[in-house]
Amino acid sequence: AVGEVARPACRGRAAVAAALASGAVVGVAAGGPSSDQHGGGAVRCEVLVEPRPQSGCPDDGSFHARLVSDTTRLLASSRSGSLASLSSGEAEESVDGVLRNRGAPELARLLDAVEQLTEMMDRLSAPTASAALPVPPSSEHRRAARAAYLRFLKELEGVEAAVLGPKARPLAETRWWVPLLLRWRYYVCSFFSWGLLSEEAALQAADCLRGLGITGIVDPLAGSGWHASLWRDVAGFAAVAVDVYEQRPVPWVEVQVADARTLDTWGLPAGSLHELLDKWALHLSWPPHSPETVGEELLRRWPGRVVIFLGERGDALLGEEGVTGGQAFNEALEKDWELVWTSPIPHWPGYADDLNIYQRRPAAAAGRVSRAPTETPESAVQKK
Repeated sequence: AVGEVARPACRGRAAVAAALASGAVVGVAAGGPSSDQHGGGAVRCEVLVEPRPQSGCPDDGSFHARLVSDTTRLLASSRSGSLASLSSGEAEESVDGVLRNRGAPELARLLDAVEQLTEMMDRLSAPTASAALPVPPSSEHRRAARAAYLRFLKELEGVEAAVLGPKARPLAETRWWVPLLLRWRYYVCSFFSWGLLSEEAALQAADCLRGLGITGIVDPLAGSGWHASLWRDVAGFAAVAVDVYEQRPVPWVEVQVADARTLDTWGLPAGSLHELLDKWALHLSWPPHSPETVGEELLRRWPGRVVIFLGERGDALLGEEGVTGGQAFNEALEKDWELVWTSPIPHWPGYADDLNIYQRRPAAAAGRVSRAPTETPESAVQKK
């Protein structure tokens, strides 16, 4: 799908969401105006769809070796000629050289940061590869991981500026970047999370959450547990991570393997359930788009008074649902919850997710339990 828009996102995002729901990886290539007729700050976008790999783990070899192999193959397919005959070491050097020679130093720096992440994952996953219950890394290793992740976010910001910033390059110059970004994104998502939660955003959100009386966070779609680790290690909250899938390259915290929709206690320690309404917040990051309903079901089941949502909120006026949650989820969020805080976060080019804190509306709280809040939450959205 190709369209002209006046903001860094494509119209027809419902089509993008449908592709996501069907098991595809979606990317958006964007650049400056494609010709003089597209004035007024219009941005030209292309939505590209690529089959999603079946697993975040390589079938053979290391994560880093697979990343270099994937990148080499994609570069070779983007132009005539092949890099397949090069040795592993030569291919790694050639990939960086090709990116720079093609005028994409931003991509070269981002690749270097992603390579650092894959090398780290190779080291951390090796001791637990055969373990029935992988053990989370030590606090020292988690600090090193956060430093590497911070560098990745910085380099990703440079790439986003090149394709969507005020001085964005024409689409013709960046179209070939998309398959590479799609592949690199899948590695990062597999290791960490779909939504990119920065330490800065977590710390800013923590101030708002503490002002609401929150001391703990439940992440029922935890994946690797990366977000739960940030809420705990960086923001200082108690954190509970739950996810239905058993496999993850590295669990950043202990992840309870269960469908949170079936847990009456939401995975909380014994004796803590009575604190749910007052002290715990629900963290929903990138809930699957429709036809999946898990995000909506978790939101409607949650008995507490605070929800953290990391995802795309869509635009009702434009009929856009965003690529997370879906229309029913958005409607439930709008009907029962009031936005009290929001902040931009890093994201891959073409996405528009942000970090939001909601408090239950008094009308929705009525009839829940006697301990539900009775005061009207703040109506002004605090911009960060």
